[in-house]
Amino acid sequence: MATLGSGLRRSRGRPLAAIGTWVERWRGSRPLRAVLAIGTVVFVLVIAATALLVLEMRERELNDARRGLVNLNAVLAEGASRTLQSVDLVLGTVLDELKAEGVETLADLNRLKSDRNTHEALRARVTGLPQLNAISLIGVDGRLVSFSRGYPAPEIDLSDRNHFQALRDGQDARDIFITEPVVNRGNGAWTVYMARRFVTASGTLVGFVYGALELGYFADFYASLDLPPGTTLALRHRDGNVLVQHSHRAAGPGRTNERAVSQPAHGPDGVMRLSTDRPVPDFPAVVATASRTVPEILREWRRHALLVGLAGGLVAMAVLAVMGALVRQFAAYEEVARAVEERTAAVSGREEVEAQLRQSQKLEAMGQLTSGVAHDFNNLLTVVIGNLDLLARRLPADDERLHRHVESARGGAERAATLTQRLLAFSRRQALAPQAVDVNELVRGMADLFRQTLGENRALTLDLAPDLPKTFADPNQLEAALLNLVVNARDAMPGGGTVTVETRNEAAADGALRPAFVSVAVTDTGTGMPTEVVRRAFEPFFTTKEPGVGTGLGLEQVYGFAKQSSGDVKIDSEVGIGTRICLFLPRLGAEPPEPPRAGPAAPERERGGQTAVVLVVDDHELVRRTSAEALRDEGYVVHEAADAAAALRIIEEEPVQVLFTDIGLPGLDGRDLAAAARRMRPGIAVLFMTGYGQEGAALGTLDPDLPVITKPFPSAALATRVAELLEAAGSRAAT
Repeated sequence: MATLGSGLRRSRGRPLAAIGTWVERWRGSRPLRAVLAIGTVVFVLVIAATALLVLEMRERELNDARRGLVNLNAVLAEGASRTLQSVDLVLGTVLDELKAEGVETLADLNRLKSDRNTHEALRARVTGLPQLNAISLIGVDGRLVSFSRGYPAPEIDLSDRNHFQALRDGQDARDIFITEPVVNRGNGAWTVYMARRFVTASGTLVGFVYGALELGYFADFYASLDLPPGTTLALRHRDGNVLVQHSHRAAGPGRTNERAVSQPAHGPDGVMRLSTDRPVPDFPAVVATASRTVPEILREWRRHALLVGLAGGLVAMAVLAVMGALVRQFAAYEEVARAVEERTAAVSGREEVEAQLRQSQKLEAMGQLTSGVAHDFNNLLTVVIGNLDLLARRLPADDERLHRHVESARGGAERAATLTQRLLAFSRRQALAPQAVDVNELVRGMADLFRQTLGENRALTLDLAPDLPKTFADPNQLEAALLNLVVNARDAMPGGGTVTVETRNEAAADGALRPAFVSVAVTDTGTGMPTEVVRRAFEPFFTTKEPGVGTGLGLEQVYGFAKQSSGDVKIDSEVGIGTRICLFLPRLGAEPPEPPRAGPAAPERERGGQTAVVLVVDDHELVRRTSAEALRDEGYVVHEAADAAAALRIIEEEPVQVLFTDIGLPGLDGRDLAAAARRMRPGIAVLFMTGYGQEGAALGTLDPDLPVITKPFPSAALATRVAELLEAAGSRAAT
């Protein structure tokens, strides 16, 4: 908590930075988790409440606008109804007067054309009605008989007009007919005609009475209203034709695609709008429409929403600030509590603290040894890989099995190189390095490790055969195999028991076909294994342990080691009695390992008619010897030196063309040696080798053209680098 508290103090005054500091550590503190949970809930509630309020305000604005449009539309429909009724009343009165005058035929109607009294009567009917522009009497043949605006009536034939034809073909004389908007031939204004059919008592159609209703009357009325921005008012025919429309945008009569619905819809300009329709009372063919654009409706809402959002944001920031303050307070409390706890622990458990300190010091020391161990491990891998390369060259070309074994060992060694930073205690993929091993001595040396591994409630017994011959095996892998067997024996005895490690000299069963063996067996008195488990025990990753306990590779490592060592392994187990696993290894001296067959001698590498001379410098004898042997196989003349002093003497006496040196040498290091060698032989090529990554970085102080090769390296890579250096040196000499 001290770290948490100090981190929060550094973030004081910056709530977001403070929260970012403690969120990473909140899991370790119950109060902080509670603060985080409560603060998160409050923060989310503030944001959610703000969002809901903004949405509710928006919906309220839309509802208010919708109600306003409905009310406005009711006024428009009622006004339009009164206007149309007044015109319809005039038309009905004219029809009644015609009937009273005894007009029964078209001839009777045509005689009125020369009657000035008829013209005066029509003009009188128009007087005082601003919405009614003119009244016309039209015969059934479409010719104008009498006209309120002029005498005598002009010669006009309406028989070609669609509205006349529709009126003529109608059936009910009581129907009022309203035409589409047309341009008045007299004054050029947009006009809608209201007409009634003149049918005699006998049912004969004689003519028609037309009333010219100028749409400008409605436009002027709409313009006089105090309308909110974005409002559009219109009268339209039920078939969709707009009779008259008024809005902020000028719009002439004509067909529109605007949807007449009581919910937001896109108008002809693509703008979302609210629209309401209402049929005009007594005139269902005419519909009054009131609409308003949604952006204009929500203009005021956007301003209010911004203010509400800012207020909600400030409240949310305040919540964060309070959370930061609470976190700092809790951190201070926990820091004090931790200090008290640490003081109490220091007083009451000083020995435990000292033990922890010693353990920490051990871990620190192990960390300091990591680089050195990695270097040594890389040296060993270099030796292993190099000798595998030499062995591969000497194997018969037609023995694919042996070549596969060598390649498998090489792959294991190369994979082990990637694990140097992890300091593996035992490398399960390490290539074998067999040598003469005294198994009894090896078991005695591991006895203490076995006892520590088994624990206090399990006993260890050693049964070692006297005069046991040595075996030819990799001691590191043998140690790993025995340790794996002891660990398995321990896990098989959860309640305690006895583990016996015994060695025997096993004679060959058939003598001539296979050598005698040295056996080492680990026996436990544990639970034993059923037959199906014994059958699969050597399968990779097979395990009977609980998930997360072990990898299942222990017996697989033992099996692989035995087979690679030309030996074998056997399991004898009985459920409830125990298990005995015996490892058989070839006995040294019973049949010595076959020496490697010499392959064809590699041709000597020459340069300028002479054999190229390479000097290998490394204080590690095995690395130096393996590298030199690999280069000799390539046909080079190779000299060896363990330090810089010996190397300089050889360079002075021999025509060395390539210096292959380790960077870390006793005395003069490889860089100083390379500089001295170049002063003695300016044309000498230098190739560095290193087991440390940081040494490669240190080469930046040298000539950047100097190459380096990292341990472990295969012989082929070394030969390629040396050949490239010689070729480059030859090219420079030629120029």
